[in-house]
Amino acid sequence: MPRYARRLVATKEYFPFGLWALREDMEQYSEENCAAAEAMFDRLLERLTTLGESAPEAAKLAAFREAVVALNEFNLAVGGNFIETSEAEEVVELCNVVARTAGLDPARYAGGEGPASLWRDW
Repeated sequence: MPRYARRLVATKEYFPFGLWALREDMEQYSEENCAAAEAMFDRLLERLTTLGESAPEAAKLAAFREAVVALNEFNLAVGGNFIETSEAEEVVELCNVVARTAGLDPARYAGGEGPASLWRDW
């Protein structure tokens, strides 16, 4: 596995979805819902890997847009409460970690919030 791909896979340690699934007091964080969210970010990593480290910025941002829009749609589909305030902060930070790993500077997007904030509804 190329070094770039290994670095992207290593960002999975920042995935919060498994911890969300352990919350017994909040039914929106079912194992099924958390697995669906995790799959969206697995696809982001796969897409960035396929694009490659030297891919144009626009192509990498398109991969983030796809993941964030999918999460927006999923959030609405489960009642609009899957991504609450603290979860939103975790996902924004996750996107920033992935962005840095992919060679993007999160400070350049959405007034410094990072690429997720360009498209997120949560």
